[in-house]
Amino acid sequence: MQLHAACVLNAILLCSAAILLACDSEAQERSEARELLAKLSAVSDESSLRERHAALEALGKLRLSVPSHVAMRDACRAAHQGLLEAESAQISARKALAAASSDPAGGKLSPAQANAIAADIEQSNRALAEAKGRFPTCERAIRELTTKAH
Repeated sequence: MQLHAACVLNAILLCSAAILLACDSEAQERSEARELLAKLSAVSDESSLRERHAALEALGKLRLSVPSHVAMRDACRAAHQGLLEAESAQISARKALAAASSDPAGGKLSPAQANAIAADIEQSNRALAEAKGRFPTCERAIRELTTKAH
């Protein structure tokens, strides 16, 4: 009888431990999801390029243990990286145009200047198209993660 009671007690303890581990794991997963959403929010805001680039770097360094969180972070990071690249190339093109138009020689572009500006615009368009293709995956993952985080 004592052996049977000890077996039952051990089974109860093992089940309790498994339940506690599962609850702890779910709490940890929710906490990780909330932290990931906060890092993504910092990347998505309307701050300067420099601040968003720093936020994107912080997002990339975030330690994650849940595979779906890692996949989501990587997809969203790639989408936001494309946006930053597009904006940087646009800024470069605008600066080159502004410099050429303020030139005392009449504001005419040299062939080299025109080619550099065209290359910046093409890079911007390419990066924007790639980012645009990646955002649906990112947005879908954010919706799922938002549900999971609460």
